Amino acid sequence: GFSDASGMALRSAHNIFRFNTFYRNGSGAIQVVSSAAGVDHADYNRIYHNSFYHNGHLATDPGFQGGMYFANWSGQSPAGNVVKNNIFYDSKNGSVTYEGQVDPQVVEDNWDQNSLNPGFVDLSGSDPDDPSLPDLHLESNSAAIDAGAWLTTIASAGGSGTTFAVADAGYFTDGWGVVPGDLIQLANGQRARVTDVNHGTDVLTVDTALTWTAGLGLSLAYRDAAPDLGAHEFEAQLDLRGAPGDGAIHLNWDLDVAWPFTGTWQVDYYTTTASVYTATEPLSITRSTVLTDHVHNDQWYTVTLHAMVGGTSWLSDTVRVMPTDIFVYLPLVMKED
Repeated sequence: GFSDASGMALRSAHNIFRFNTFYRNGSGAIQVVSSAAGVDHADYNRIYHNSFYHNGHLATDPGFQGGMYFANWSGQSPAGNVVKNNIFYDSKNGSVTYEGQVDPQVVEDNWDQNSLNPGFVDLSGSDPDDPSLPDLHLESNSAAIDAGAWLTTIASAGGSGTTFAVADAGYFTDGWGVVPGDLIQLANGQRARVTDVNHGTDVLTVDTALTWTAGLGLSLAYRDAAPDLGAHEFEAQLDLRGAPGDGAIHLNWDLDVAWPFTGTWQVDYYTTTASVYTATEPLSITRSTVLTDHVHNDQWYTVTLHAMVGGTSWLSDTVRVMPTDIFVYLPLVMKED
């Protein structure tokens, strides 16, 4: 961010470009450019799940004023690029612009409501040395949550196994032996990690057997109903607080998203020498409970609250509390006016 020109120049082929944030660049944040015929070509790149804010405002040429731009500086247009599931907000001239004679690229399923804030957490910040601001994570009420599209679909006939064809394997990596492969998720909720990508045949191999139907949607792993737009998948926050009582632990908690209708709360608590005890609470409007079973004074308890959905811990938070029968009450003195 905070560049007088572009934030990045993309001038090579077959790249995966994702999970980046671009803000306050004077020109389009990414320049996707063909600048030397036959040598320097930005072709067949997959640019997805990035967030762009306030780019292009210093450029005078409209072709450089988008959130990002494609350019033909060699007499041969960039080809085969896909721009998908990104957020573009407050660019001077819209989400994507073009400089020179550029062939059509695939630009789809992005947030390109240029004048409508998608619900970024904090757009303040003017210090280039502060990486925390602006904060382009999503607020809990953002319309960009669950608004993303599948990256591709399964091209194999219905079946099961660890190898299947997809319509476009260019979105995925097996890690090249350097990092773990992509964790992917089918539209039916199943997850697996990619162990091999055959870009010639668009075939993926994964580490866990999956079951699919032809045409089933496929994306990187996501939460809730569908992928989010932008660089950051929204993560709900569970805040647990604990207070000691005489032979009791008082718990209160807050959740910053809507509670799933079928959810339950589960509390696991233990000391360093005792077994783990579990208390399951029905949906609590007050979001509080008091633990008394197997609770003894003057011992530290580790208490973990789980938000359970379908038998799986959806969110969790942990506190440590020591019950006690020793309390000090300070006198309250009120001054009359």
